[in-house]
Amino acid sequence: NEGRLAGAGIDVMDVEPPDKDDPILNNDRIIVTPHIAWYSEESLKNLMEYSMDEIERVLKGRRPRWILNPEVL
Repeated sequence: NEGRLAGAGIDVMDVEPPDKDDPILNNDRIIVTPHIAWYSEESLKNLMEYSMDEIERVLKGRRPRWILNPEVL
């Protein structure tokens, strides 16, 4: 509220759905979307392709490309 924020776009919040009285929702410099910013026909297509590629890699005995905890392998 000190006027230091130029602006922000937020798609994910700590608590969802946010309380209707959350000050972020009433700030003119902030745009809040309903946690669906990723959604598009292209992103769905990519999600399916990447998922199938990763399944294929594992079935062929190869390491997944985007593993978050490689120490478990």
